Amino acid sequence: NLPPGPWRWPIVGNLIALSKGNIHLTFSKWAEQHGAIVFFKIGTLNAVCLHDYEVIREALVNRSDMFGNRPTNLRIVNELINQKGIVFATLGHHWREQRTFAVASLGFG
Repeated sequence: NLPPGPWRWPIVGNLIALSKGNIHLTFSKWAEQHGAIVFFKIGTLNAVCLHDYEVIREALVNRSDMFGNRPTNLRIVNELINQKGIVFATLGHHWREQRTFAVASLGFG
């Protein structure tokens, strides 16, 4: 069972909507329409957007073993986010720095 999400094109998925810029506004709009957990596709890759404090806390703190790593071979993802932040960071030094910040600043943990 997959969470609800926006309509997607065959093969490219939701890349067209994500490539229009202001990706955070796109995710916010989807969350308003579909709820705190939104399913979408980046090409043929399945992905979810978590858009609620409690849902994010559950994923990153209580289920970190399931959600701890990210795909590293997605050129489009790296271009969209410019390899910054914790969302698509792979486990390692950068991820630990970002997680420490999130725990201290946002109250996770």
